[in-house]
Parts: sequence; C-alpha cells; structure tokens
Amino acid sequence: MEKYIFFIIITISNCSYAFDSFTVEDIKINGIATIDKVCITKALQVKVGDVFEEKNIKQSIKNIYDLGFFEQVSLDIDKNIIILNVEERPIIHSVIINGMSVLSSKDFLRVLEQYGLVAGNHFNKNLLKKSVDTIKELYELKSFYNTSIKYSINNLPTNCVDIEFNVEEPKISKIKSIKIIGNNIFSEEQILRLFTSTSSSLFSWYSKSNYFLIGKIEYDIEKLISYYMDLGYLDFSIINKQFNFSKDNNVDIVIVVKEGKKYKINDIKIFGDLNGLDEIISELVTIRKDEYFSLNSINYITSNIKELLGNYGYAFAQVAPTTKIEHDTDKVNIIFNINCGKKIYINNINIIGNRRTSDYVIRRVIKQYEASLYNFDNVNFSKKNIDRLGFFEKVDFRLKQRVDHDDLADLEVEVVDKHTGIANFGMGYSASEGPIISASVSEDNIFGTGNDLSLDVNASKIGKNMTISYHNPYVTKDAISSIFSAFYKINNPIENSNKYEINSSGSSINIGLPLSEYNKVFLGLSFEKNKIGLHNKLPYIYNTFVNEYGDNTNSFILSSGWFKDTRNNNILPSSGSYSKLSLDVSTNDLQYFAIKFQRQYYIHFMDKCIFSFNGAIDYGLSYGKRSYPTIKHLYAGGIGTVRGYIPSSIGPKHTITGDYLGGSARIIANAQVYFPFPELINDKKINWFLFSDVGKVFCEKKAKSNIYKNDSLFIDNNGYCYSAGIGVSWLSPLGLIQLSYAMPLNISRPDDIQRLQFQIGSGF
Repeated sequence: MEKYIFFIIITISNCSYAFDSFTVEDIKINGIATIDKVCITKALQVKVGDVFEEKNIKQSIKNIYDLGFFEQVSLDIDKNIIILNVEERPIIHSVIINGMSVLSSKDFLRVLEQYGLVAGNHFNKNLLKKSVDTIKELYELKSFYNTSIKYSINNLPTNCVDIEFNVEEPKISKIKSIKIIGNNIFSEEQILRLFTSTSSSLFSWYSKSNYFLIGKIEYDIEKLISYYMDLGYLDFSIINKQFNFSKDNNVDIVIVVKEGKKYKINDIKIFGDLNGLDEIISELVTIRKDEYFSLNSINYITSNIKELLGNYGYAFAQVAPTTKIEHDTDKVNIIFNINCGKKIYINNINIIGNRRTSDYVIRRVIKQYEASLYNFDNVNFSKKNIDRLGFFEKVDFRLKQRVDHDDLADLEVEVVDKHTGIANFGMGYSASEGPIISASVSEDNIFGTGNDLSLDVNASKIGKNMTISYHNPYVTKDAISSIFSAFYKINNPIENSNKYEINSSGSSINIGLPLSEYNKVFLGLSFEKNKIGLHNKLPYIYNTFVNEYGDNTNSFILSSGWFKDTRNNNILPSSGSYSKLSLDVSTNDLQYFAIKFQRQYYIHFMDKCIFSFNGAIDYGLSYGKRSYPTIKHLYAGGIGTVRGYIPSSIGPKHTITGDYLGGSARIIANAQVYFPFPELINDKKINWFLFSDVGKVFCEKKAKSNIYKNDSLFIDNNGYCYSAGIGVSWLSPLGLIQLSYAMPLNISRPDDIQRLQFQIGSGF
C-alpha cells in the first residue's frame, strides 16, 4: 500500500516514487465526524471509474485541505482503492472577549468573522494570530498603539473549543515632539508647517492633530519630499525615521533628512511620434532652461499632455518624464517620452452597481457617447456630472481596451448607491430669530428616477414655515427642469410686542432652462394669499398696509431670472463666483415689480486664505395707484447683511412705537477675509475672519409719501451704515456657525447697536 500525506504545506511535487495510473474502483474516507462525505468527494474531483494519475495526487489533497475543515489529510492507495484519512478541526463553541472599550464588540467580531473564527465554524489555529494582528491595526487607526491581545483555547468534549480573548488597552498615543535633523536650508519650524501631524498644542484637543498615526506621518513625509523636490532639491532623501514610545505611550518622532543640492534645468527634450501635434505639445512645456527644477511643474505638464492627447482620441497615451542629473554642473536634463498609441473609439458604455438608480438617470448626464471618438474632457465632465447628482458614495470610470479590436474600448462606469432619503431634526439660534427648530424629510432620488421630493418645517419666535416641493431636473432630455412647490407661513418680520401675525400660503411652478454648464435661466408662476391677523393693536407699518390694501390680498407673481454658479463648493467656497438676477411681477391685489441682483466672488490666496465679496441690490416699485406693499419690505442689520446692528434696524424707525419699517429698496456689500488658525492650518471647517459691511434701506417715492405722512414721527440712519470687525466661522455638525464682533463706524441711533452676534446656518 502506498501512502501520501499532506501536513499544511504541500511538498509532493518533488517526490521520486514509482506510480502507475489505475482506474478507481472505490473511494473510502476515514476520520469524518461532522463533514458530509459528498462534500469531500466533490473536492477530490475524482470518482469511481475515473483514471487516477500521478498528477491527481497533489491537487486532490490540496483541494480537500482547502476546504478548511481538516487539520491533517493523508491519501492511501490500496490496489485500485483510494483511502482518505482526515483529522477534523474542532468546532468553535463560543468566543469570549474581555477588557475591550475603545473598539466595539461589533468591530472585533467582524474581524473574527472575516477569518472564520466564529461559533459554529471549524477552528483554524493558524488564522488566530492573523486576526489578532488585524484587530491591533484597528486600534492603531484610532491611535492606540501597543495594545495587548492575549488568547486562550479551552478544549471541550466532542471536539469543540472555546476561544477567550483578553484585551489590555493602552492610553491613546499622542505626539510629544517632532524633531527634524539634518536640515540647513529650511528651519524645523518651516518644515513642520507642512505637516498635518503636530505635537500637543492649544487647539489639538479639537483637531486631534497630535494623535499619533503612522499612516499620517508617512503622508507628511511624502509632502516633505515633494516640497523639496518642487524647489529643485533632487537629491533630497529621508535617511531615517524613529518613533520612540515613552512609558505613558506618547511618542517622540525623529526624522533625519539629507537635503542635497539645488538643480537648475539644462535641457528639455520631447521624444516620440506625436502625430502632427508637435507644436501644440511643445506649447504645454512651460518650463525653461536655467529655471530651477520643479516636480510640481513636471507633473502638471505631464498631466496636461495626457489630457490634450486624450482630447484627440488617444485614450491610452503614455507620457513618461525622465531626468538625467549632471552632478558636476548642478544641472538636470528633462526628457518627455511620449507614445500616443492608437485613437480609441468608445464601443459600449456599461453602467454597473446602480441597484436603485435607473440606468437612464446616469446615462443622460454622460457626455461621452458610444460609437464616438474618446474625449478626455467629455469623460471628465461626465464623471463630475454623476458626482453632482449626489446619489452615489463612489463613482469610478474605467476604460477597457477590446481584445478583438485595438482601436475600440468599453467605458465602464461603476457606481455605489447611497441612501438619499433623509429625515433631519435640528435646533439652532439666531440673533434675529432667537431659538430655531427645524425638521425636514426629503428623498433626492425618489423611486430611482433622479427626481426629488421634500417637506420642510421651520419654527422660531418670529414665525413658522412649511414647504413641500417636487423637483424634476430632466423634464426633457435637454435638462429643462421643473419645480412645483406649495407653502404655508405664519410670519412676524419685526418686533412683535402687539401679538399680530401675517398668514401667507401659496403654490408655484418654476421652469429652468440650462444655457451652459454653469448658466441657467428660469421662468415661474406663483399664487400667493396673505392675511394679516389683528389680535391686539397692529404696528404702524402693517396698519398702513391694511388701510391701503385691506387685511386679505391675493396675487399672481410672474418670475424670471438668470443665475451663474462657478463656486467650487456651495457651503464653504474658496474659489469661483455666483451671480443671480431676478425679476418678479405681481398682479391682482398687489401690483409691484421686484428686481434683485446678487454677486459673490471667492479668491484663494497665500495658500490657505480666502477673500470673499458679496454685493446685493434689491429694488421694489409699485406700478398701480397704490404704494409698494409694506409686507414685502426689505430689512437689513445683523449677520447676513450689516453686522454690528440689531437685525432689521437699518433704515427708518418709528419714534413712538420703536417699529423698524424697512423699505422697498436695499443695497448691501460685504467684504471678508478668512484666515486659518495657526495650529489648524489644514482644517478647512474652522477659520477666523476680518470683515467690513455696508448697507442701506430706503423707500421708493410713492411708498415714502404714504408711510411717512408725518416726518416728525420717524428717524432714519442717515443713509449708509458701515461696520467692521472680527469673527469665527465653524462648519459644525449642526451647520455653519458664525460668531462676530463688529464696530459700527457711523452711529446715528445708539439703541440699534448690537456688537456681538451669533448664528447657526447662515452665510452671505
């Protein structure tokens, strides 16, 4: 009888025994207790009647061992009978975890499940250490290094085991110091400004930049290398790095560098068959002889050449810059090796992963078409369009060249759906509105159609508001959009000491027509019903309105406008601009025009600083016999308009009642410069800023003559109001929080000053 044994490592390939093929007459399996015989015979891949050859031995044993159920497998051949002898691994009866608080038991068990170490599975001791190493890595991702995880295995009757883990969690590892050695050109302070990791400092409790993470340190080191290389130090290298843990688990980091020499460019060459694009490609090479070498410039040029070739259809073009250093002259020669390859046509566009979102919702925003020449800009624009939908956690584009045709490729668009239904409840505070409660329910991708439906409810001391809206971004294939909405408001826009309210309700439809990627015009029609409830004594401005219009009005409003938005972010923009121009024409009971224009600029400078400007002009004018309706008056003062003044206080004020009257026209301008906090320079969510505001509120002639019949009862701000100050902005989990301290620069009514102001959820 011949016998072949497999113990964990297969070592059969070099055997020197004699073996004759035979026809299998029977298969016997010894040692199984819980495993079905059929499972083993399937893995064996040999059945009675088959010819069993020498090459089958190694694969048969490996297949059975790979099932994971056996500690030991041996194969005997007795005449024409195969005899398998197996030793089953024990079954895991239970898993016990002690001493864990930083990681959740769910995270711990998820790792064990990944390695099959859960109750009911066969126990593979070889995977136990691997699972412990993986769990330690999870601790290290939370900055808990040197975690002790010990385990014990308790053998039970009936071939079962209990596994017990005892965890000793250390203190969180924080960076005590970072020391740079070998630097002469740049100071340690200059170098450490590049790092996202810092030692403990005043703001590190917030930023957690002092939490030790090896991956984060490696990222900082890569930034340091790129920094030197970008300034021409091609020989720069990291000689050594050390992480020295103290008894309290804090870390002293030592990084030893070699700066080397600074190199200038000697010669620049372009090699390759450029298919007639030589001149255009040469224009993209913007570096010149005798300039200092810059790695960023080389990468930028390489990227631009690839994009250019991609726009000519060369989807798989290769651009490989190489350098040849002349150490004697401190010069470097740069060679761009270019291989355009073939022009590529898109065969199929395959969309995968969209389990919920309909295929056409994605395809309608893809600007690269099937059976057309590949175009880099179209593909890149398409990816941005899909990202902007907001329906997916991940969007990946992959180009796969066809094996059968080297000039064809399939474009694979892989997406991962995310939850688009949101229910929010929030609380905030505004200097003008007091405590604010808000709730909303929305579905941005209802039934996978790409349309959205939302319900919003807000309440504060000056009013309540409920709005329901339905948005279809693609009424037609040309991206003409529509928005249907209905609202109900209870509002008191100025100080309500007399307990009155304005009830407004209505509905609207708006149609949007895209002109380009960033430009859109819109047309709309809405119906609005207003009712002023007279609870006690009505304030002067609304009493004037009721005397002229009555306490119930109905109006139809025609809207039109244009907007352009090139901001890189809607919440915290750092570049781009926003413009909006609109015209409302109201008919029936309220007859007026309302023209509004707003312009915003954002400019990024000095690496981390942002200059922003906001300007707005609003003008209302009645076209009937009556004056501009005071319930449509505009107000200014406070965050969002002119800081340092009580909300709504800019403009005329009634001397007896103290009511702020607002006006039919308003001019606002804000200039603001954002700066990062020194120790939070890489945190874009929190900044401090300097600002200057100016604003004015006034009335058209007809409204003024009707409202201000007795000028002795009113006092104005005497034109424009100015202020300047300092503030803090933080994008918190509750929304954008702003705290500002302003100094009014031309005070005419001291009682209207409010220097310190606070608000959640407000920008310009």
